[in-house]
Amino acid sequence: MLALWLPASGASAAYREAHATGYDMHARIDDAGVAQFEHAITYRVIAGSLSSIELDGIDPTAVLESQQATITAEDGHTMPGLVTLQPPSGDAKDASIRVDVMEKRGLRRGVYVIKLRYHVDLVATNAITKDLALWRISWTSPSLPEGIDGERVVFDLPAAPTEPRAWRPDAPGAAAGAPAGDGIVSTLRRSADRDELEIVRLHVARGERVTWGARVDPKAFPAARSTELRPPSTPAAPVSDHLHESARVAFVALVALAFAFVFAKKAERTSELFAREQTIERPLLPLSRALRTVAAGVFMAACVATQLGGYATWGGIFLACSIFAIAYRAPRVTLRPRGPGSWSMVREREAFAAASRAGDVFDGSTRKGRITFAMALALVGGGVVLVDRFAGRAASYTVMLDALVLVPLFFTGTRAQLPPPVPQASAAWLKSLFGAMKKHALKAASDGFRIVPWARHPLGSEIHDELRLLVLPRTSMPGVIGIEIGATWPCAGDGPYLAPEVLVRVHDASAAAARLVTLAPEVRPLPGRKLHERVVRLTPEIPTLAATRDLVLSLVRNFVDRRTSKAKWEGTDRRAPPPVVSLQDEPRATVSAVRS
Repeated sequence: MLALWLPASGASAAYREAHATGYDMHARIDDAGVAQFEHAITYRVIAGSLSSIELDGIDPTAVLESQQATITAEDGHTMPGLVTLQPPSGDAKDASIRVDVMEKRGLRRGVYVIKLRYHVDLVATNAITKDLALWRISWTSPSLPEGIDGERVVFDLPAAPTEPRAWRPDAPGAAAGAPAGDGIVSTLRRSADRDELEIVRLHVARGERVTWGARVDPKAFPAARSTELRPPSTPAAPVSDHLHESARVAFVALVALAFAFVFAKKAERTSELFAREQTIERPLLPLSRALRTVAAGVFMAACVATQLGGYATWGGIFLACSIFAIAYRAPRVTLRPRGPGSWSMVREREAFAAASRAGDVFDGSTRKGRITFAMALALVGGGVVLVDRFAGRAASYTVMLDALVLVPLFFTGTRAQLPPPVPQASAAWLKSLFGAMKKHALKAASDGFRIVPWARHPLGSEIHDELRLLVLPRTSMPGVIGIEIGATWPCAGDGPYLAPEVLVRVHDASAAAARLVTLAPEVRPLPGRKLHERVVRLTPEIPTLAATRDLVLSLVRNFVDRRTSKAKWEGTDRRAPPPVVSLQDEPRATVSAVRS
């Protein structure tokens, strides 16, 4: 218990009167439970001189921060004071602190604030005790000779997840901001690293002793070591190092076998796919399938083993080697001459039917492969969450890094690396052109034309290997065999691209052949499929659907038989031939001749 009193004067002392009018205490507690107490006592001297004060009830283990107290007058003037810690005497259990005013005249009439500081280990003195799941801090203020209003205590604590709460024996566990007993109000101020719990007693009667306290989260004092506060946990049964090593070896072996099995299936299906499409597979590691399967399993096992051993750099190197072992380059296309075949008209449904391809679970360019890849990513995400929870953030990053091996597994050695199939590669574009051309096919008889799908069937096969569109004017001039629209796939730096072409077939030494020479004088016609047939290859200047359509419509207009036209002839001599419309007046085209 603390008692505050004024020293008795001698028999001849003059009359003096002084009263304690305020009391504030600030306790800053660190994470080990050591508190720095700062007392601020307000005195009002009415008459005479005050030369010293004494605080009783100080813990004997208290350590003065300084032997000098600070005394501040109401006008801001400060003066020193000498602080002395006096040990317990007689049967007393508590020490006391004496503050002597260093001014010769003492404290004269006025208001003064006396501040002093000392340290106390609250854990060692049992001022911090367990209170169910929380800890409780309790401290008793001194007994004042006069009643005062607004006695205040501040507990400055390390931040913790659970907020501190004011505590009184008559109202345990009262929430911050609500009364914590008769006439007591608490206020909580929280920041990132500190919590301040301010407790104010509205009125303290004369001679009354007030017990102040707070219930706090034990996580606020991680450095506090006390068997009473933190009983030692029962040690877990030791696990044999040999058992740990055996489990690690078994896990690494399982990873190697599982990865090798998955890649063996992937390599087998890739070889079948490339062989079926008449291409040559090119793995990034030029070894046989069996050796690459073994290398992939060994490198992946070495990656996992080194990462479990704490060697992340070596794990990354082995992971790169595993990716190198399972990756594929684009296959090499083998060009083979095709055998004899025949051209014939086909139905639209048969000509423009989409190619049906079965999906593969290891092919990311197919629907089934994309679903499998999404499921694998979901499993990796679940593994990352579990590893982050039980093994830490660094281990979860390692799992995400190892998931990179899924990229070459699903997105190399796929159908997307194969050249576009013929004729399915051109079917979609020819279907769009077919629809655009049909809009112009129902015009006047003199300008109308017919358009049908035109396909090549190898001998003995019902499946066509090339698709074109055949266009014929309804009243064509003599010698016109047909206008064929096709598409080629030349290769560029980024891969093959679609290039439209128009083949004009005419009989040799006919009116159509003469007109063709007039239309394309710089191109020499070449022999066609038959002995008397000549063919010229025209390409639009811009390889677009609209440019190809305009070029074909221009050719149709130039090969219409004018003798069936009802338009009146303009000119002086009706025996003269009609004027030739050059292709220069039509959409521009690049003209070249090729053998069909």
